[in-house]
Amino acid sequence: MTSRPRRRPRSTFCSVVGVIGRVSLLLLLALAGGCAEAQDPGSPEAAVSASPTGSASPPASSSAPPSASPSDSVAEDLMVGPDSFLKDVWVERQGRGFLVRAWWGPPRAGHQVVLTSSDGFRNVDREKWRLGGVREWFPVPKPGNRPDLPELAGLIQVPVASTRDDVLGVVAGGDGATLLPFQALARSDDGGQTWRRYDVPLFEGARGYVTGGAAVLPDGTLLALVDTFSDDRPSRPSQRHHGLWRSTQGWSSLSPARPAFDPPLTPTEDGWSPIVSLGASTPGGGVVWVTTWDKRLYVSTDGALTFREIPAK
Repeated sequence: MTSRPRRRPRSTFCSVVGVIGRVSLLLLLALAGGCAEAQDPGSPEAAVSASPTGSASPPASSSAPPSASPSDSVAEDLMVGPDSFLKDVWVERQGRGFLVRAWWGPPRAGHQVVLTSSDGFRNVDREKWRLGGVREWFPVPKPGNRPDLPELAGLIQVPVASTRDDVLGVVAGGDGATLLPFQALARSDDGGQTWRRYDVPLFEGARGYVTGGAAVLPDGTLLALVDTFSDDRPSRPSQRHHGLWRSTQGWSSLSPARPAFDPPLTPTEDGWSPIVSLGASTPGGGVVWVTTWDKRLYVSTDGALTFREIPAK
């Protein structure tokens, strides 16, 4: 078990997101799947239909009880309150804009809401967060919740979000206590039929940790959020690049990625990466997004060369 340094002083919940990243959400999705299997197939929470873009969405004739939606006052507090945090997002192309689904809530137990909008949050659909809706709101990357590839036997395996249907990826590492060591990758170029393993080299002698996710870009390269290293210390990160790394030479090596952000990212006070999560979706040719420590959402449609901020509430 590896003891990890204390991360930068984000909010309580954002610190947790930065520590466990997508690993915990995928486990939550797996649990949600098990709960869904136990539901009555005809119940409103069990019914999920596929939208034309390929993402999961609730049925048009949902008969959810009124209590399934938070009151306007509660939703408004969660949208604008200083103690509300952006816990997760889903973004996909819709016409000339984006459909954005944002999960907001307090750092500890309390009211949580999922907001959905396709017009920059001029009009918003509000839903009370529920465990059974996680898979519906935040689709699981292929090849599923719990990959079990023999190429990565003995390692914890986490699927990678991909902007393509044919090129898939899995990130793997041994037990690193709270963080997933960035030890190995598996790549498929045929939609998951066959896989090839790549061992991730050390970063100037230090092990990197994948805390906030990874994504397959439209050109087939891998983008990973590596913002913690084994030689980081509490309140004092090492001097190497903390943030996005892009694969080179296939997926056998990585180099720092420094895309342009509009507006520029707000730096942290102590040198950690301002990016806390990374995701991607396939509908409409692929959208890549990141969220930041100051609760902002940036999207890219040019292969993560540039990002621009869009509303998340």
